[in-house]
Amino acid sequence: MGKRYVFWRTPWGKPSRGDKAKKHAPSALLAEMGRTATVTADNKLSWPDFSFLMYEPTLNTAMIILDPRGFELNSHDASWIAQGAIRSAIKKQGGRTPIDPDEVIRQGNKIAATFFRKPPRNYVLLSSLSISEFPATRIRIRSCEISPLKRRPGQYDYPENMQFQVSNTPYEKHVDSTKYQLIKIKTTGQSIYQAADYALNALHLLRGLWTLFAQYGSFSMSFGSLKQKSVGVIHAGPLRTIHEPDGKLVGKLFWYELGYTGDQKLFRPKNGWKKLDTRRRWAARRIMFLPYRNDLEDLIIRFVSALDNTDLDVAFLQIWSLLEKLTDTSKHDEIVQRASRIFADRELATDMLRAMRSRRNQYVHAADAGEDREQSVHLIKRLVEPHFLCLIRNDFKIQSIQEYGEFLSMPTDLNALNKRLRMTERALRLRKKHEVSGQSAPLGRC
Repeated sequence: MGKRYVFWRTPWGKPSRGDKAKKHAPSALLAEMGRTATVTADNKLSWPDFSFLMYEPTLNTAMIILDPRGFELNSHDASWIAQGAIRSAIKKQGGRTPIDPDEVIRQGNKIAATFFRKPPRNYVLLSSLSISEFPATRIRIRSCEISPLKRRPGQYDYPENMQFQVSNTPYEKHVDSTKYQLIKIKTTGQSIYQAADYALNALHLLRGLWTLFAQYGSFSMSFGSLKQKSVGVIHAGPLRTIHEPDGKLVGKLFWYELGYTGDQKLFRPKNGWKKLDTRRRWAARRIMFLPYRNDLEDLIIRFVSALDNTDLDVAFLQIWSLLEKLTDTSKHDEIVQRASRIFADRELATDMLRAMRSRRNQYVHAADAGEDREQSVHLIKRLVEPHFLCLIRNDFKIQSIQEYGEFLSMPTDLNALNKRLRMTERALRLRKKHEVSGQSAPLGRC
């Protein structure tokens, strides 16, 4: 088949590979779409009552498409490929028959390969950050280049339709009077959506690394305000536009942050930008050579995005989900046991994690958020941050996030570890013996 780009998504959000990959396909849904589809005389497709519109979101979610760098493709282009794959599979089979999941993957790979063979084009994404100043002339990160910009008008204008749409909204005030640092991000992509996705992820990774070191171990509380504020300190601006390298707008596109109500306080590092960016550069260099680089970068992006959320209950659940990923388990008792392993005072960490587990269950099962939202987010944040440092340094010399979870699951008692080591050594000797003899152990014998 050649290089694979298209996969069915596992319940854990990973590509389903190997002989059992097909088991994660939405087979019943594909069968229904195929049975109800009609191929018309002019080779077009139709469904009764536009039922395909109801199925599209599920099918888009069920499929995962990886680009040549190993990153998940943006939702716009991925949806286009997924829908093209399904339609091509139906046309090949003739309609009125269940769709073969393997045929969908084959057709999807053809479409994806054609998409990724297109020569990438250069673009510039314009955005801003809630920081007092940009600490460098330019920063290279995730194959993008981020640099400060003094002003937009004249070279990088807003689309006219955007100015009309933001009229009399908080976005208009942001455009007119923001103190955020303007930035431009040089990026590339086979489409403007891919280029924008690369640029935004580079921006989020940058502020994620800054945030990790700026807020490491921090704790704060707000008093006297009815308005919930996010826990994060470095925020991306609410409006983004994409341009040609010479500054010309690409169409009338712009992106905006839902739920934006106003600018955040500008961030100034306590010990200056030089020290903070030195730590960021150290982490970026370490991450570049890690075998699990993509996964770790995605987790840091998820971390800073969670801290952006002004709904602190949602922020808490998003950070708890990072613990599930970091410990490679969804069983809450095991999350507590594994996540506490790296702390010097493991008993204290265990008690705090158990309390956070109870709070998570309290909210999910009883919709009871409690009155300590801000404190809980800060606490769960402090329990996650040391794991990021362990992974950046690769303290345990592991090859994947899954291996990190396996390492955390190992016993800490010396006698238990020695017992496991002896058992592993015996198993290795036995296996080598059988390989040398060329025979497997007879049933009932070792």
